[in-house]
Formats: sequence, structure tokens, C-alpha cells
Amino acid sequence: MDAKIGDRAITPRAGLPVELQALWARACDTMANFAAAFGKVDLAVRAKDAHARCLFSFRRRFWCEETGYPYDVISESPGATAWSDPAIRPNAVIALAVEPRLFDAHQTRLILAVAKRDLVTPAGLRTLAPQCDGYSGRYSGGMGARDSAYHQGTVWPFLLGFYVRAAMRQRPRDPTLRHELERLVESVLDNSLALGQVPEVADADPPHRPGGCVAQAWSVAELLRALAWDLA
Repeated sequence: MDAKIGDRAITPRAGLPVELQALWARACDTMANFAAAFGKVDLAVRAKDAHARCLFSFRRRFWCEETGYPYDVISESPGATAWSDPAIRPNAVIALAVEPRLFDAHQTRLILAVAKRDLVTPAGLRTLAPQCDGYSGRYSGGMGARDSAYHQGTVWPFLLGFYVRAAMRQRPRDPTLRHELERLVESVLDNSLALGQVPEVADADPPHRPGGCVAQAWSVAELLRALAWDLA
């Protein structure tokens, strides 16, 4: 999320972004498992402890009761000057897909419900919910206008892979859900601009006109991964 106009960052997100905490937790757990497998007992214990402390701290600070969704970014310290950003972004879906143990079953259901309601489109996931401040429904115009909308609502097809993984983990034996997700992935793969390819982005507002690069490698790769791994 590095779009800038001159020296001004459009989505600065200074502090503790939700998805980076999930990646850190997953890294600690992965290191603990590898260390244990290779007989590095001390390292395994330290990594496991770091993972447990990360889960504990995350659960204390990241849930927003007002939105029924995690905060997008919070301040580094929880003291008197603590702050939090309740913007509804797909970054929480990334966190859920990367490290589901950050959330309890009720929170998982709420995250997926909010994402389905506010972020999921036939072209991928919005980068910001329509009701949030700063939402931009169109990715068009000059470079400045496009950069301003890049992470402020604009749909990114590759983000759908995280939603598919998180949803299938919650209900792995639900054939209705599996069929629904397969149809959603297929709708994103139906790109009229380049046969067999997927665009970089799309408008946040219907009819979700594609934009950016007409054939984006990470869009294609993540949707194929979802089909081959999560929906196989």
C-alpha cells in the first residue's frame, strides 16, 4: 500500500497494521516448528513463546466492537495516547487467512460476514468498504486520481484468494459454500480484456470495470492457487 502523490502517502498506515501482526505470528510458529524438527530446543521454546505472546497481545487490542471487525492499524503502545483505525479493509481477511488462531470462532464468522457484505465483488475484493471515509468508487483519470483510488476502494482480484482460504477453513465440508466460491473465482477469471488472464484492478463500484495492467501475474497466480489448493 505504497501509493504516493509527490511526498504524500495516500494510505500511510503508520503503527501496527493487522496483516503484519498475523505474518509475524505465523513466522514465529513456523520457526518454532522448524527448530523443534531440527533439534534446536532453545530456539523452539523462544519462538513458541513469542507466538503465544503475539496471540495474547493481538486479542487484547485488535478487535473493534463497533464494526464487528478488527482494527486496520493500531498505535504501537496501548497507553494514554493510544489510537486505532476502524477502517474496514481486506487486510483483516489476509490476517485471518494467514493465522486464524488470532480470532475466536465468533470473530471469524463476523470477519467473513463483513467482508462478504462490504468487500467481496464479482471482480475481487475492495480495498476499502464503501461506508468508510475516503472511499473511491472509480479507478480512472490521471496518475494522481488513480493513485488516490488505488487502495481506497479499488478492487484487487488477487485478494480473493485470501477470502477463499479463510472461508473454506471455517466451513471445509460445506458444498454450498464451495460452489459459491468456485463461481466467484470463475467470475473473476472471466476477463474480457485478455483471454486466460486477470487484470490488476477494477472499479470498486459496479459494474467493476477492469483497470491497470490487463494481464497481472499475481492475480492469475493467486486465483489458480485458490482453485488448486483451497477448492480442490
